Amino acid sequence: MPRPVVRDEQGDFRGGLNLAADEDVVAPNELRRADDAVLDEYGAIKKRLGTQLLRNTGLNGSNPIQNGYAWLRDNGTQQLMAVSNGTLYTATYAIPATWTTQTGALRTTGTPALTGFRDASSEVVYIADGDTATSLNKWNGTTLTLNIASTPAGITQLAVYNQRLFGCTGVDQKIFWSTLNNGDSLGIAGSGGGEAVIRTFGDQNVTGLAAFGSSLLIFHQSGISRFTGLTQDDIAIAAGAQGVTSDVGAIAGRSIINTPQGVYFLSDRGFYVATETQVAPISLKLDPMIRGLNLASTSGIIGVHRRALKEVWWFLPGVGVYRYNYVLGAWTGPCQGGYLTPVTTALWEGVDAEGQPIVFAGDDDSFVKQCDMDGIYRDNALTNGTGGTTFAMAVRCRRQFHGDNLTFKAYKWAYLQVNLQASLGCSLTWFTSEASGSYTFPNPAAGAAAWGTGTWGTGTWGAGGSRPQRVPINGYGQYIDCLLTDGGEGQSTWSRVQVEGFDYGRRY
Repeated sequence: MPRPVVRDEQGDFRGGLNLAADEDVVAPNELRRADDAVLDEYGAIKKRLGTQLLRNTGLNGSNPIQNGYAWLRDNGTQQLMAVSNGTLYTATYAIPATWTTQTGALRTTGTPALTGFRDASSEVVYIADGDTATSLNKWNGTTLTLNIASTPAGITQLAVYNQRLFGCTGVDQKIFWSTLNNGDSLGIAGSGGGEAVIRTFGDQNVTGLAAFGSSLLIFHQSGISRFTGLTQDDIAIAAGAQGVTSDVGAIAGRSIINTPQGVYFLSDRGFYVATETQVAPISLKLDPMIRGLNLASTSGIIGVHRRALKEVWWFLPGVGVYRYNYVLGAWTGPCQGGYLTPVTTALWEGVDAEGQPIVFAGDDDSFVKQCDMDGIYRDNALTNGTGGTTFAMAVRCRRQFHGDNLTFKAYKWAYLQVNLQASLGCSLTWFTSEASGSYTFPNPAAGAAAWGTGTWGTGTWGAGGSRPQRVPINGYGQYIDCLLTDGGEGQSTWSRVQVEGFDYGRRY
């Protein structure tokens, strides 16, 4: 009597990374590993794109990029800004970009906060560098004005809400605000600004600020307050602040990411999203990784909104970048390679020459680069697209038990739906409870065509696009783990993995 044929499959990957669940309860669309990978909106998974330098030499020797900003002005133009060793550099987006060194010295250490607003006469970018004397500065497009008189010391976070500039130091309980439409008055009572101590939940430092909906969210170490101005003149913020939650807050001000769906941030128990009325955890599936983080030092944790892909990213020192797709509610990562070497010190949003939203990164070696660069499959590629370092995607599917985790199976075939995108480094590796094996996909540029080698009309039936792949496998055991890798020069896309074998029943 022939052995019954059994099949199990990963029909898609839209569940994303799950590091917390036991192998036998991982959902059919979840993953156990997703290094240097990204999900698309249909639940397929693919290799992330690489990074490309905006200039082939660092901005300031080997001094790190302290922070950056893309200033989108009301005339539709964008000016790129980066700060390194206290020097402000500006450029117009291009690859290669020409950076101009501006006169004036900001604080050489720490992370300055940059945000666009208005002074008494025009739009500017305010820069709070945390100086222990006067910390607020501004750039109007041509001139850097340092140490605006009488503004507070130590400001490290800025936000704009209800036509006012707000700031906090991150190390005390105060917040500061300006008068209407003039950030120069931040914290100056005689000019319409002011300050207040926020003790919604007792003596807790204010760690960050974010405007969301009709409210200003005020983050504490453990708790979130909300202030909603009733009129343009109402700024009784100490009395008007209300509690959103006393249970969870932001431990890293730079982890706070503002999106249309909510404000995302890192707490001492993982990543959360806050709205005006509630807070929800989003990283339960990453708990083992989060418990391994060193939360005693959070200054290097950086967040950014990758709006084109509907993702939020966090760089975690020593770990890499984790990506959360807030439409799918799914994680991938970590992205390592050039995000760790050199170490990423800044992430910020901008737009490319066609107005498409993109992300920039600054690093510890004073380079500014564009992330997820189309057509680039290496990190830190030069401006002409050459050079850089390779990286490999590694995706481990959920464990396949073929319906019964106690029976033994003999594995015969793997069926995959994949677009290899001419990548020369794609492979399938499998592990069972008793054996392992590997299969390297042939070069799709020179390999067999899907429909022979002839032509049909004016087109050619050949390799390319998403197509089924049948891979001979072997092995024997109670389960099989499939690992998909791509270390080549392409962005392979994987849509489905099915394994077929024969059931040999229980062996005990």
